[in-house]
Amino acid sequence: MNGLTRKRLIVVSMLAAICIGIAIAVVIATKHQANPFEQHTMISEQQAIYISKQFLDNIGTAYTTGKVLFTKLEEKTPNFYWHDLAELEKPDIQGPSLCWIITFEQAYRPGHFFEVWVDAYTGEVIGGAQCK
Repeated sequence: MNGLTRKRLIVVSMLAAICIGIAIAVVIATKHQANPFEQHTMISEQQAIYISKQFLDNIGTAYTTGKVLFTKLEEKTPNFYWHDLAELEKPDIQGPSLCWIITFEQAYRPGHFFEVWVDAYTGEVIGGAQCK
């Protein structure tokens, strides 16, 4: 009897370890799928530069861009700077978004910049700033 009980305990322990392993795998997979940044394809840096340049060109000649000074990927809370400035309708975005931050030199004012924030997944301009 003692040997049979030991074998049963070993089998129960193995089944418990398998169940725990499956439960952990399900939790990890669920968390991975719930990440909103991984549900969409991210736009490229070059696409973000193009979107930014087109956006500034479309709001007026005062915002003519020069060379790209730098780019970076960063989480930002929308400030709709350019929308407010040009009196445009704002996208329906709230809370932080992963954005391409594109900084251009101002074409007619070397040493000054335009900064445009482009949502990395939707391609919408959600903010920025400029040197005055």
